[in-house]
Amino acid sequence: MPTHKYKNQFIKFVRRECKRHNVEFKLINDEVIRDKDGTTYGGYFNHDPAELAVATKVLYKDLLSTLAHEYCHMTQWIDKSPYFIGHRRFDSWDIVHRWLNGEDFKKITVKRSINTVRDCELDCERRTIEIIKKHHLPINIEEYCQEASAYIYFHNFMRITRTWEYKRTPKIIISKMPTTLDGDYSKTPRKIMNLFKKHMHQVIVQG
Repeated sequence: MPTHKYKNQFIKFVRRECKRHNVEFKLINDEVIRDKDGTTYGGYFNHDPAELAVATKVLYKDLLSTLAHEYCHMTQWIDKSPYFIGHRRFDSWDIVHRWLNGEDFKKITVKRSINTVRDCELDCERRTIEIIKKHHLPINIEEYCQEASAYIYFHNFMRITRTWEYKRTPKIIISKMPTTLDGDYSKTPRKIMNLFKKHMHQVIVQG
């Protein structure tokens, strides 16, 4: 089946699911979605108000993977996943976002918030793999797992650097990541942490 048909079919599926669960579905005609403070996203899912959005002026692979990922955040919300509920209860992402922007919190609050966000994202990525398989999306599973692994591990690295530069992660880091999401991401193996320290230093210094 041509790639565009997979894309169109999956968009229709997500649109139907959004309608069924009273979630507003937005396709943003841009390369990114910009927040009020200038932060950019490929897509997002909000539970209050309930809305799912993705930027569409990207490669089909990026559109499909982002849409699948954000849809899986929606399934966490629908399923009342403990990962998603914990994320909401502690306002974890809000705390992390404010901390990255210079606001200070107790160390235990920062640690708990980052860990909660990380675990929510890991559960979402594992769900995304199943959705890719279920809908036969033209996305390389092993490559997706490597990118997802770098994304999850970056949360641990972020506690050290207090910066969010994940989108600029060098390919050499991604190429060394696991090709499955079966591992324990609560602690970063020394070899992987050393990779981040070595190859992300210049990226962070350059800003």
